[in-house]
Amino acid sequence: MKLFFILIFCLFFSSFIIGQQKILSIENGDLSVGVSDKEIFSLSNKETNEIVLLVLDNKKLYSVLFDENFKQLGALKTDSFRKKYNYLKGYSITNENYNLVFSNFSEKRYEIISLNFNTGSTSTKVLDLVIKGEEFIETISYNNRFFILTTKKNSDVLTIRELANNSFEKKEINFDGEIKLYYLLHERNDEENIYQISQSSIIKPIDVSTLTSLNLNTIELTSKLNKIYTRGNSIILSFDNINAYTLLYNIDLENFTLSKRKVAKEGIIGKNKKSNSLIFEDVIFQIKSSKEKMVFTIKDFKTGLLKQKYEVTKDVPISIKNSPVIQVAFDKTIIRFKNKKDGELTSKFLKVISQYNLGISVYRLNDLYQLKIGGSKDIKASDTGIMMGNASSLSPPLMLVNNIQGSYSIFIYSIFDSHFNHFQGEKIETIFDKISEFKDSIRITEAEISFSNNGKYYFGYFDIQKQDYNIYQFTNN
Repeated sequence: MKLFFILIFCLFFSSFIIGQQKILSIENGDLSVGVSDKEIFSLSNKETNEIVLLVLDNKKLYSVLFDENFKQLGALKTDSFRKKYNYLKGYSITNENYNLVFSNFSEKRYEIISLNFNTGSTSTKVLDLVIKGEEFIETISYNNRFFILTTKKNSDVLTIRELANNSFEKKEINFDGEIKLYYLLHERNDEENIYQISQSSIIKPIDVSTLTSLNLNTIELTSKLNKIYTRGNSIILSFDNINAYTLLYNIDLENFTLSKRKVAKEGIIGKNKKSNSLIFEDVIFQIKSSKEKMVFTIKDFKTGLLKQKYEVTKDVPISIKNSPVIQVAFDKTIIRFKNKKDGELTSKFLKVISQYNLGISVYRLNDLYQLKIGGSKDIKASDTGIMMGNASSLSPPLMLVNNIQGSYSIFIYSIFDSHFNHFQGEKIETIFDKISEFKDSIRITEAEISFSNNGKYYFGYFDIQKQDYNIYQFTNN
């Protein structure tokens, strides 16, 4: 995301295309040569719905505060420490201060840049983080708070550090589980003996997806076995390392208490099976599959009670399919598989996803739920010479270690009504489809950014020909 930036703002509220509205145009009075070394970020204040746009280069940090209707409320400029602290990890908001958290490469030193738009002041502070023998899990910005999550080798303790009063306050939570937290984060476990780590002697890197409650989660993210959800005043750690059930840990961020439970997975016994889950709003979707059969269930998240259950069996047409089988290559090439009989296509689909990481993504539009059901696999940079199979072969190539170059995904679209009965109809055009189509209609752009605020979705870009920066709001209208 790259950008020049001059703080001259003009506001526009004129509609162009249905579901799309220009919200803001930022004029460039003097386009600098160094466009390519600028980055743009957005922050949302969950209490006021205010938005901050950040523009960062090697020398300066520009920040502009807007209300939720993009009326400018203030602007600040301060020195950038990007050469030492390259990574914007998140932010917190306290006492009208927007606290930006940057880290160095080792993530052991943090610079906090505090912005106060009311007083027009900025301040900086460098914090050393003492972490001996700990491994990073994730950083989380949620409800205007900032957290760092870590654990230690062979440990069952989660360490949470929260940015407060220009320091990190430390909390430790003992999971006291059948399987230690460290191993849940690193390995898949044997269903027949959950106390034993799988045969692999290689401890994989910690691989966690942090998911939002909005319609933003891709199948590449949701196919991870370990997930973190932010909901209400809590974070939920979800583990699908074991095929028998989804393991859920709820951490209350007000008092840092822990509760845990299991949600059993339906059907399919025997070997060579995979499973995963996704929490969305008040339901939990679970998928379990082998080369012969896939079981897909929808359950009440709080009670675990079954709402609907669907089965896909090889050699039998997929009854919940609202699209062809679609494969997306790492270069975004799309193949729709149409040249096989439905039963044969089902068998190929089950065979391929058995070699992928299973995943479900959800998009809700009013009373309809559109799901992608399938899987994803990462492509390592060392995997050279990978070619897509033709539309009849469904041949899979090689998800998250180091040096990831891209990913493959394969899925079907399935649509359900408010009671999760299968709904016959064409694929729903999502907001993200609209943004993608809009991007394709723009010839030359820089500094693209997509973000959401208060349930609304935005896309911004620098128009090189007109030399201005534009932000559009996209809706489902």
